[in-house]
Amino acid sequence: MESQHLSTSDGTQLHVYTERSVGTCRGQILLVHGASEHGGRYEHLMHTFAEAGFFSVTPDLRGHGQSPGPRGHVTDYQRFLDDVDLLLRHMTMQSPHLPVFLYGHSMGGGIVANWLVTRSHPAVRAAILSAPWLLLANDPPAWKVRVYRWAARVLPAFTVPVKPPIDQLTHDVAVAHRYHDDPLIHHRISLRLAVQAYDAGQATLSAAQTCPIPVLLMHSPDDRITCATGSQRFADTAPFAEIQLYPGFAHELHNDTQWHEVSESVLHWLERHCAPVGAEQVK
Repeated sequence: MESQHLSTSDGTQLHVYTERSVGTCRGQILLVHGASEHGGRYEHLMHTFAEAGFFSVTPDLRGHGQSPGPRGHVTDYQRFLDDVDLLLRHMTMQSPHLPVFLYGHSMGGGIVANWLVTRSHPAVRAAILSAPWLLLANDPPAWKVRVYRWAARVLPAFTVPVKPPIDQLTHDVAVAHRYHDDPLIHHRISLRLAVQAYDAGQATLSAAQTCPIPVLLMHSPDDRITCATGSQRFADTAPFAEIQLYPGFAHELHNDTQWHEVSESVLHWLERHCAPVGAEQVK
């Protein structure tokens, strides 16, 4: 896995990881990670994609990992979508004839889902949403949402702790140890980001019927962080969406003990949506 920096329109230097395909490249995958983590945690998944002939890219989102910005904060949620646009332009400039697939997990899944119903790019063929933040498992009552909205206006950059029990994220002991020892995981989210991510999930569900491309949603019905009902609602409403449920899995499907089951399913789905001809090598 290689890394580089990509300059955004406001001068932010995003830290970006890339993994080149093994042999002839069949497509490109843009991965978007979840809240308070970073793109480096997806190295094993990117390697799996590379072995299957896919070039993959994942940034550390603003305020996350090795990208700059206050930890867990963004001035505007739309900045995340702007960065997706930037990365897509960069990827398609490098290899304009390859299809692009979006892959988002948790908050990253919410970002990708919101991008799908508000923006577009001709190279984007399909998308995968892993346990997306559309609805939370413990959805806050209306009064608490109102309090958060007020607080986010007064202290937008104020952060609150986000540290769920590790067994809600994964049942894999080795992954749990790495997560605990990872200095790039900050366990914080700002009031503004929390409110805007919540609102984006609601807006995405309301607009799911406008999603123009195939979407695979993956969720555990036992997820105690994001709610599988949100994924089911999106799948029921979006015209080209399907859902796969993984009972017994924790939130991070790609990091659980049976993650190969998930990756094999993803690769099979990508196979169905890849162009049969026109493959080229990513430069």
